[in-house]
Amino acid sequence: MRIHSQLGRRYRQIRDLLVTEGAAGLRDRVRRAAAEALALKTEVMPVDPDDVVAADLSKPLRPFIPKLQPGAPMIINWVTIPAGPRSGGHTTMYRMINYLEARGHKNRVYFYNVYRGDNQYYESIAREFYGFRGEIGTIDKGMQDANAVIATSWPTAYPVYNSSCAGKRFYFVQDFEPSFYAVGAMSCLADNTYRMGYHAITAGGWLAQKLSAEYGMHADYFDFGSDTSHYHLKRSDRSGIVFYARPDTPRRGFELGLMAIKAFAARRPEIDIHLYGEKVGRLPFRFIDHGRVTADELNEIYNSCYAGLSLSLTNVS
Repeated sequence: MRIHSQLGRRYRQIRDLLVTEGAAGLRDRVRRAAAEALALKTEVMPVDPDDVVAADLSKPLRPFIPKLQPGAPMIINWVTIPAGPRSGGHTTMYRMINYLEARGHKNRVYFYNVYRGDNQYYESIAREFYGFRGEIGTIDKGMQDANAVIATSWPTAYPVYNSSCAGKRFYFVQDFEPSFYAVGAMSCLADNTYRMGYHAITAGGWLAQKLSAEYGMHADYFDFGSDTSHYHLKRSDRSGIVFYARPDTPRRGFELGLMAIKAFAARRPEIDIHLYGEKVGRLPFRFIDHGRVTADELNEIYNSCYAGLSLSLTNVS
């Protein structure tokens, strides 16, 4: 009787899904269920647990800070997770590095590579895509002394705290990273890094104010800008709207944006809708799915549209 009941329940569920979502929707649900069943229940953490345990916040961070002579160039260590091409956060970081390099300051990049990716490959990305020509190493081999040492994301804040090298500690903060996660271990570990005694350099004033008010951090910020070598106004006919769609990145609020875009499509079906960021597959309205695009391609898309929607729940987008 119980087996018969379960079969009946599944039959009715499949029947309803076929009516509401069609065969394609049912197929997508089966694929998602299979992927979740086969996925590992534990994943590699973005921070080495040994680094977390070693970071004893009861012992305040007091690194030796070399005196900087007037007019002398600075030496700056940047600790970062290796990145592929077109990472927005890494693009901003390397722009800062290259700006400092162009003004005579020496920058070193140290990879924090808990996933054990190929460092040689990521070094080639840093040079060929992000244009960095300075020294690149890995933090697991230690860091040379510097005037400043900069953590660039919450996982890197732990090895920077534990490092014995000289240099004033800074934290390059581009998002409120505890909100990358549901409340749990990762959100707590990210939150912990704002109590490490770093001087924050934030993207925009909102983060600086938040870190100062809620964590007592010393914080300065830089304003948002636009790379006018890629982004500029063109005189062109406009006929659509554009949505930055990142369904695999929760902080991008894809589901909220999609509800708004769906309502717009129902009201104005004649207007083209452009999506970029990630390929999203089928949706219940007509749209142009660009997926990942270059800066120049994005400039063309925005110049063809009346308006754009780009959501971010952890900092200004």
